[in-house]
Amino acid sequence: MATYLSIAGQTATTYTGTPAYTATPNSIVAFSEWDSASNTYRAGTAQIDTPNVSTVPGNTFLTPANGEFTCNNLIQTNGGAENIRTNGPAVAAAFTPFHCIYAVDVDQFADAGFEMATYFDATGRPASFSSTPQSFPGNMNPDNDIYTILLSSGPRQGQPTLNDMGTRVIYEAAVGDLATSLLKLQPPENEGRPRSTYGNIQSGMNDEEAAAVWLSFGYGLFKGDGQSAQEAFWTR
Repeated sequence: MATYLSIAGQTATTYTGTPAYTATPNSIVAFSEWDSASNTYRAGTAQIDTPNVSTVPGNTFLTPANGEFTCNNLIQTNGGAENIRTNGPAVAAAFTPFHCIYAVDVDQFADAGFEMATYFDATGRPASFSSTPQSFPGNMNPDNDIYTILLSSGPRQGQPTLNDMGTRVIYEAAVGDLATSLLKLQPPENEGRPRSTYGNIQSGMNDEEAAAVWLSFGYGLFKGDGQSAQEAFWTR
């Protein structure tokens, strides 16, 4: 099983051009990427694995969920995962035009010849507008009764400073209580998630249903296996 570490932030180049992505084996799994230059989202590389949820719940366009890439219903639309700043402008700036939410498979990272000391350059130096780039990715809870929820920081997540928004933030939720937890921490419509017609989380949803919405929005989700954080309702 893989061991994942979480990442989010602005980068100067797309993740597909980073050494960690182009090396064999590829050690990055992406949930979404915002390209501010072209005003579009790139679908993630994680594939939604919700066999009991075929379409995104609450989505009026009947957008497929199971088997589709994360961020699959956000391409060419506004208000998605990277639009977490007040009133919705995307976090990426001219000098860091891309914003990614992704994770590193540390075993494949090592197998590709990298060490954590080279993470800074190998993964594109994710950073906020004004902070030092992240030198190391973030740990996640290995408890098998816990989900780790990955998203970018913004006002709703306790980061009110405009130029510090957009970096990695993680929350934990108990297995069986994912929908309730996501309702508390998800960004407002058009300021970190698309309008409700693209899908919405409701308190009565089971974990699989809530995960289908969350992953389609381009955010990350993991579940502990007792030793490390593993895929939760997605595969590579």
